[in-house]
Amino acid sequence: LIGSDMVIDSYAFRGCTNLATLEFNNQSKVKEIKSYAFSGTGLTSVTIPASVTLIENAAFLGIKATSITFKGSEDATPLTIGTQSSDGQYAIQNAVFSTSNAVEFQATGLVFEEGCNIQVLNSGAFQGLYGLKEVTLPSTLTKVNAGAFYNCPTIEKINVNTTSDVFVKAKNQTSFYGSNSIKELVFMKDCAFITLANAFGNQAYEKITVADGNTAYMATEAGNVYSADGKTLVYANASSITEIGVTDATAM
Repeated sequence: LIGSDMVIDSYAFRGCTNLATLEFNNQSKVKEIKSYAFSGTGLTSVTIPASVTLIENAAFLGIKATSITFKGSEDATPLTIGTQSSDGQYAIQNAVFSTSNAVEFQATGLVFEEGCNIQVLNSGAFQGLYGLKEVTLPSTLTKVNAGAFYNCPTIEKINVNTTSDVFVKAKNQTSFYGSNSIKELVFMKDCAFITLANAFGNQAYEKITVADGNTAYMATEAGNVYSADGKTLVYANASSITEIGVTDATAM
């Protein structure tokens, strides 16, 4: 597809089941991808150019992709995925990128390239990416709304590099609502202090790692993780705990 400031309109390619590849010319400056534009197509991989500013709900609903890549560039424009519902919660019509559970998504198939400028993930941005096991959240994110990663049950590891507390919870829906297999978190160098309950809910983490140079968290040799000021216990490494003692009851 070639075009400057192009808008791919609603239903443009809907139902093109033989469409397996989507390529954008290096000079392409696609700005918006409207609702249902590629829904029901046979796309096996999707690459979004750095020029795109908005991808609407259902744009890639029910595709067969095993990988999704967001390109980066020095002049990448701010990108919003999805349109937020009035009550702030996920609904089926919000889904932007979704695949059938008959499709095995690649374990690390969701890629945000360095230089991409993705800023807002609204509810349903990514739904049902079965097989996806690891996600790296880029530092450019400013908001990850409730249900942004909805029902991605195979995600086990999340690398967090968000520079502020971007995660939003609406009623009982967290940003990773229905993605209940998360076992490991990595707080990368630029990761700010975040509200884990808003982001991931009540997960049974097996490991949380703090990267060298991170100033929001600190980790002990036993594997416990605290806020950098030591006032908040974020994660207690269950395998290292044999007893709990309170040294100053008046401080409770």
